[in-house]
Amino acid sequence: MRTGSSRVKALFVLVLAATSLFYAVIFVQLKERPVTSNLLGKSIWLPASDLCDFYRAGRMVLAGDRAKTYDFDAQTLYSARLWPLLAPTGDSNQAEEEAQRLTYIQNLLFCIAPYVLLIFTPLALLSYANAFLVWYLLNVAMLVSVPFLLRTSLHFSNKILALALLATPMFFPVELALGQGQLSILLLFLLTLAFRELSEGLDFRAGCALAVACFKPQFVLPMLLVMLVM
Repeated sequence: MRTGSSRVKALFVLVLAATSLFYAVIFVQLKERPVTSNLLGKSIWLPASDLCDFYRAGRMVLAGDRAKTYDFDAQTLYSARLWPLLAPTGDSNQAEEEAQRLTYIQNLLFCIAPYVLLIFTPLALLSYANAFLVWYLLNVAMLVSVPFLLRTSLHFSNKILALALLATPMFFPVELALGQGQLSILLLFLLTLAFRELSEGLDFRAGCALAVACFKPQFVLPMLLVMLVM
């Protein structure tokens, strides 16, 4: 029995190592709509993603302009202020490309429930590159936890659990959500948590998870309808 248990543990160590390698490769390959910033003392290209929007809102809160968080004109102004921190110091040949990236970031308007800033305001204390890295790692941690959260409710065997861990980073929407710094993975984590708590009869905990997930109500409402039917 101990030998079998040791083999299972060794298998999961290998699976987690391979999964971590996949996520590391995804991080390295994130080159769409890049901006440059300083990551742990090194210059690195990062995508001008939705995280720019959340990061900017967090910086507005830190600057004492939380009342203007939903003011689109103020958001545009802050985008221009933050651009020197995000943009490469390239030559004049890159000016047009940099202008396009700035326009892209300015068009990302913060219009999500304000409580998500409890996450992004602390991240805004960091440089953009470090904030991107921390948010990326948090998303990876949530993705890895999802199969484990579902294991008991869906009766996953060890093989299915290992397959789920390995297959997740190969799913294109996952790579897209990671690269864009979106809230989709957080939403998945919260809905998974709600499902697990419901399956165990812990309605209050499930309700709390769904309440937090209401930053995207269009996904929470269908689940509430399913609960009513059940």
